[in-house]
Amino acid sequence: ALRRLMAAVNEILIDLKLNKGKILLVFNKIDKITEEHLSFLKATYHSAIFVSAKEKINLDALETAVYDLLFSDIKEVRVTIPFDLMRYLDYLHSACEVLEKEYKQDNLTCTVRAKQENIDYLTSKGLRVKEIKRST
Repeated sequence: ALRRLMAAVNEILIDLKLNKGKILLVFNKIDKITEEHLSFLKATYHSAIFVSAKEKINLDALETAVYDLLFSDIKEVRVTIPFDLMRYLDYLHSACEVLEKEYKQDNLTCTVRAKQENIDYLTSKGLRVKEIKRST
């Protein structure tokens, strides 16, 4: 029954042309099944997330998985722009999400969220870029 249900969902995704992107497989209502059945599902669907929304089981793992899926290509970085290169500030605002700006004596430091291609461009123009590690 489960395989037929999953096949039906996959057909719907194909019909809606939503089968090309990233997909996160989530099994809800794990509080309704036996430990044996849950173990079987985990062994069969290694990359799936198993939750119970009602009982609030494993929701933190779901939140992390959704975040990673949506933002895996986005990094939070600190960009230092010397005042003689301020022409790149417009690029920063148009191509990245600027979170914070700090004006210093000889430069502007911005905390931004950016794709790697944007980071590479900024670095190639002589701007100092340092990745900020996200705690999980």
